Amino acid sequence: MLFIREFVVRKHERGLLYRNGDFERFLAAGVYWFFDPRKRIEVERFDLSRPEFEHRLLDYLVRWHPEAVEDLFVRVETGAGEVAVVYRNGHPWTFVAPERRALFWKGVVHVRAELIDVEAEPAVPRRIVQALLADLQARRVSPFERAIYLREVPEAHVGLLYVEGKVVGELAPGVHAFWKIGRSVTAEVLDVRVKALEVGERRWATFARCAARGQVGQRQNVS
Repeated sequence: MLFIREFVVRKHERGLLYRNGDFERFLAAGVYWFFDPRKRIEVERFDLSRPEFEHRLLDYLVRWHPEAVEDLFVRVETGAGEVAVVYRNGHPWTFVAPERRALFWKGVVHVRAELIDVEAEPAVPRRIVQALLADLQARRVSPFERAIYLREVPEAHVGLLYVEGKVVGELAPGVHAFWKIGRSVTAEVLDVRVKALEVGERRWATFARCAARGQVGQRQNVS
């Protein structure tokens, strides 16, 4: 049995079998024995509880082993102006940027993806905003921070939304979130109380000037 090699793929794992460095096939959970006196066989194992599959052979596998990929992975592809929000066991987890391809292992974690046209729908859905806020409040790093512009407008304030330096809308008090991938998104917050005070001061100054000139009294006599 000197030249027989044993490889174990556990129940929560999947394997990639290589012979002479070339990919040969996927391995399901199980125990495998190979006659391999020159140690030309290797097995690369993956933990399915970590479903993201970031691998140098990703595009090769999609092209040349499409049936196996369909069976083993959730495949996500985005076009220009699209973002895919990836859900892990029903909760927003990460995203795939525009014009990208990604694979996620099936088997342990339930993964699904939602395609969003960020050009047609620049506002981020509430459920995703809530996931980002929960991570920020818990001081956890969130991948959505790289994709979402978040701004809160306090009460008695108004926000001006800028996209690529141009004003595109007004923001009411509350929390607002917009996709910022591929573009510059900012917001300016203005205190409407200060504006009202400035207007009131200007009106009072005008009234005072008119009173000093006797115009107020004249208007009252005419009325």
